[in-house]
Amino acid sequence: MPLQVERLTGIRREQSATRKNTAILQKDHLGLLKICPIARWTAKDVHYYLQENGLPYHPLREQGYLSIGCHPEEGYCTSKVKPGQDPRSGRWAGFDKTGDILYLLDSRGRDTSALFALNLNTDEKLLLAENPKADVGEVLVHPTEKTIQAVGFTYARREWKILDESIKKDLDYLATVEDGELLVTSRTLDDQQWTCAYLLDNGPVKFYRYDRANQKAHFLFNSRDDLDGYPLVNMHAPIIDARDGKKLVCYLSLPKGSDPDGDGKPDKPVPMVLNVHGGPWARDEWGYDAEHQWLANRGYAVLAVNYRGSTGFGKSFVNAANGEWSRKMHEDLIDAVNWAVKNGVAQQDKVAIMGGSYGGYATLVGLTFTPDVFACGVDIVGPSSLVTLLQNVPPYWAPFMPVMKIRVGDVDTEEGRQALLERSPLTLVDKIKKPLLIGQGANDPRVTQLEADQIVEAMQARNIPVTYVLYPDEGHGFALQQNRMSFNAVAEAFLAEHLGGRFEPVGDDFEASSIHIPRGVTADGRQRRILPPAERQIAEAKSSARKRLRIAHLLPRIFVAMNGSWRYFWFYFTGASASGRR
Repeated sequence: MPLQVERLTGIRREQSATRKNTAILQKDHLGLLKICPIARWTAKDVHYYLQENGLPYHPLREQGYLSIGCHPEEGYCTSKVKPGQDPRSGRWAGFDKTGDILYLLDSRGRDTSALFALNLNTDEKLLLAENPKADVGEVLVHPTEKTIQAVGFTYARREWKILDESIKKDLDYLATVEDGELLVTSRTLDDQQWTCAYLLDNGPVKFYRYDRANQKAHFLFNSRDDLDGYPLVNMHAPIIDARDGKKLVCYLSLPKGSDPDGDGKPDKPVPMVLNVHGGPWARDEWGYDAEHQWLANRGYAVLAVNYRGSTGFGKSFVNAANGEWSRKMHEDLIDAVNWAVKNGVAQQDKVAIMGGSYGGYATLVGLTFTPDVFACGVDIVGPSSLVTLLQNVPPYWAPFMPVMKIRVGDVDTEEGRQALLERSPLTLVDKIKKPLLIGQGANDPRVTQLEADQIVEAMQARNIPVTYVLYPDEGHGFALQQNRMSFNAVAEAFLAEHLGGRFEPVGDDFEASSIHIPRGVTADGRQRRILPPAERQIAEAKSSARKRLRIAHLLPRIFVAMNGSWRYFWFYFTGASASGRR
């Protein structure tokens, strides 16, 4: 079992759960502790190594070092890197059969991370596999020989680079079994039986047993049989040029029936949702995406953009986002929208922006910095001010803050705070002129409730309508199914009002949710506070039975007549939800 070592005390224990200030130590084939790759976020972390003979570990406190291996004579080896860069893309991938060769994913001295074989006795490093456009992804290792046989790289779609020709015919055959991305999940010790998974864009993960001797794949099961029978759509992967020439790997889903020839472009432009991923140090990938399927089912094209700062495309692409929040990062999103309009994918006046965390920030930026581009926006746990975001970080972010100064800005200096304010949506709140929906968790430790409260208050002070949905039992995102469903009901009704797509008829499913609406829009267009479920139930109990029946009777007609009017939705039945939306 992997062990943990306390960075401050040096106490070792078996790994049973995630613990603060700990790191995992990896054993080689002899059971000796040989490597402790702690530095993943910041080079200021303390690094510990244990010698091969079991002598005490060595702390490395010098800033700017990435520890990668253990030298049997000197105790440890280090390599210097620039803080905030390589530690994120450098990690180990295991040992060879002898235990003297470490397989290392490393980006030092290069852009994309490549796979190397590092000899721990001589420090000699041999390049095994690289891709100039993408970092190393999956590594396929022989079950007993521990040799690297294939390496996966994901630029737009996963591609395998074969290093061992003995498995080429196997991978060639397996590529014909399903039209998806292959993962080899396990192998028997005699290497005659494999289990494989196929990631699909229009269905669940499919698992197979592969008989190598007979070169035959046998279907085992799906990850989700409940998806059978739903009108799921394919995902396309266009590469869009940013205005400065950078290549943006994007993913596009289209409404069912809008693209009969399957070329990734609808017969005529459709309303579109720009769905911005969070992080921002993460990436969108090809495959089944529940949000894409949900929104495409409602009649929208869905475009996801790997804007600069997204990971997996080399460190220069990540570093190109340094200090570019609301600037070039947002320009990438605008360039993608312009591409969609120019190529007949999206209707120019019916494009929404939607996202969570950084995607929520991007939504607020879209409605403030570029107020004429989007028809509406859905912000989920997005920061409205970069100053208050960085001034209210959770304690566990402390090791990451030196990197945040590089990536986002320096909140500790007056000059830095001013620069952050200039890139904060809260500063330009008076520019908002398109409808905005905000979703927030009251217990969010990263993007606190203050971020939502302050922009809502600023909009109210300027008489700018806003719908604010708050969940008292949620944090950074909505974890409870009933809360997710309730917010989806709110969001799809909101999008239907402003983009003209479909929404599912609502019932009373909000009652299982903790949804609270501090601010909504009434039938007369004015703002009002809407009661949370418990208070609303008391208030409704005081109403006459006739009035309740009349509202229940009129509600379906109201939705038909108003085509899902958002204002009537809030006025008559705030808190109602759609059930079983997919």
